[in-house]
Amino acid sequence: MKLIDLTMELSEDFPEFPGDPKPEFKKVLSVEKDGWNVTKLKFNSHFSTHIDSPYHRLENGKKLDDYPLDKFMGNGVVIDARNQKVIGADLSKVKKDAIVLLWTDYTKKFREKNFYKNNPKVSIKFAKELVKRRVKIIGIDAPSVEGTGSSEIHEILLKNDVLVIENLTNLDKLVGKKFDVIALPLKLKDADGSPARVIARIIE
Repeated sequence: MKLIDLTMELSEDFPEFPGDPKPEFKKVLSVEKDGWNVTKLKFNSHFSTHIDSPYHRLENGKKLDDYPLDKFMGNGVVIDARNQKVIGADLSKVKKDAIVLLWTDYTKKFREKNFYKNNPKVSIKFAKELVKRRVKIIGIDAPSVEGTGSSEIHEILLKNDVLVIENLTNLDKLVGKKFDVIALPLKLKDADGSPARVIARIIE
C-alpha cells in the first residue's frame, strides 16, 4: 500500500494568518531535568493544514465533532489548477461524496512575505457546482479557497455541508493516479476547525 502525506508541518516556521496569534512551540520539561520531554503547543484551530467546519463561518453551523468519521474519508479527485488566479474546472466526472483537491502549487511559497495576499481562489460558479455535485470536501494547496477578508466562497460551501481543507501539499504526486483521501481532524469539542493529518492512499 502506498501512502502520500498531503500535510504541512505544524511548526513555528509556518506563518500565522494575519490577525491570528503567533504560534509557539516551547519545551517546558526535559529528560535531563525532569525525566521526560514535554512541549507546550500554542496555535489556533486553523493553523497549517487544517479543516474548516460550517461553524467556522456560520453561527449555528455544524462543528467537526458533529460529523461521523466517514465524512473525512472518500475517493479523491485531483484537479490541475496551476496558473489560475480564479479557479474553475470541469466537474462533470466528479461523483457524489468525492473529495476534490485543487493543485495550485501555491503552498511552496509559504515562506514568502505575501503568502496570504496573492493566493489563488475558487470562483463562485465553481463553488456552487461543487455543492451541486454533493462532494464531501474541497481541499486546496493554498491558505484559503478565497481572498483574505472575504467569506462568500466559504459560506456557499460550508452552509451546504461541503467541508474545506486548506494548506495541503504534495498534490502533484496524485496526478494520473486513483486514490482515496483520509483527512482526520483532532477530536476537539465544539470544533470550528482543526489541524488535520491528511494522507492519500494510492489504489493500485
